[in-house]
Amino acid sequence: MIKLKEALILTTLLGTLNTTPTTEPVTVSSVDITEMNIYEIQEAVDDGYLTYEKIMKMYLERIDEYNDQYNAVLYVNEDALEEAKQADIEYQKNGRSSWIFGLPILVKDNIDVEGMPTTAGTKALSDNYPKENAPAVQNIIDAGGIIIGKANMSEFAISGYNSYSSYGNVYNAYNVKYSSYGSSGGTAVGVAANFAVAGLGTDTGGSVRLPSAANNIVGLRPTHGSISGKGVINYDKTRDTIGPITRYVEDNAILLDILTEKDTNYEKALTEKKDLKGVRIGVATQFMSLSSTKTGIAQSPVDRDIYNLMQKAINNLKNLGAEIVYINDFYNGYYSFNDKSFCYDFNQYLKGTTGTIRNLSQLLASKKYVSDMNWVSMNWCN
Repeated sequence: MIKLKEALILTTLLGTLNTTPTTEPVTVSSVDITEMNIYEIQEAVDDGYLTYEKIMKMYLERIDEYNDQYNAVLYVNEDALEEAKQADIEYQKNGRSSWIFGLPILVKDNIDVEGMPTTAGTKALSDNYPKENAPAVQNIIDAGGIIIGKANMSEFAISGYNSYSSYGNVYNAYNVKYSSYGSSGGTAVGVAANFAVAGLGTDTGGSVRLPSAANNIVGLRPTHGSISGKGVINYDKTRDTIGPITRYVEDNAILLDILTEKDTNYEKALTEKKDLKGVRIGVATQFMSLSSTKTGIAQSPVDRDIYNLMQKAINNLKNLGAEIVYINDFYNGYYSFNDKSFCYDFNQYLKGTTGTIRNLSQLLASKKYVSDMNWVSMNWCN
């Protein structure tokens, strides 16, 4: 990760902790939030080191300073700072309503956020505005979270190998010469580069997990159907799911509890359960063969460093009491995809938005996209 400029150290300089008049020099407290989890950030608010307004300013300044390098954020919420100020007022009156209260959340640009366009990475949809928030986004807002902006992605969520769209390529947070992977590359890079505390991606066959792994953060694909898929431009509705992308496992559990439609408490289970006794964990051995080269992709052999880390993680799970079940025939390299369904679902989605493009045929005719769309049958796009 690049070093921060002195002016953007992401610290807040505050006055003395002792309010009693004194002749002693004022104590200046410095808080660096770049490596803090959600609990620690909220604790700093409780202790008076931070306010939600100051937190939001930090992240907005980072986007303004560094986004040109990564191309991770497409749109910034113009009301984010005012919403943070309102969060400070609410916090002083009633406290926080959840762990993500007042914190900036980044949303992949195929998920609806009212007041910002949903483009799925194509300029053909640059004026496509949703009539309401996606339920998952509304859950975040209801919990007091603040949507800081929309993230770049691989156009139409097609590619897992990179995040290239009509708005350009998303670059890896640790080395811009490397891929961010996709399709949720903008969200993953945005979280890794501290453009937001956490973010939302969507996963079809690895689109949350791949970019999270490539950018050294935590991405989870939840059980399909556990999070509402409404208000999303899907690639394959039968497999797509929204998933949380965070810097820490604890943060991921916090966000998952807010996103899910069920009565869950993943955060409590994670923090209270001290072992994994009685838990069975499957390990797909097809993803663990060693490679003779230094690079690879999902479904191909992995290099020695990654293999060793996987073995270390498996041993840690065993030591915590988990039963490891090795599965040899988990993946056959085939999945079905129906372009008729893609067209129908896209046209149905557009009924909840306003904009120039009103069906997939119009989008394809516009030519305002960079992806190969030859796999879509025009006969089914009326």
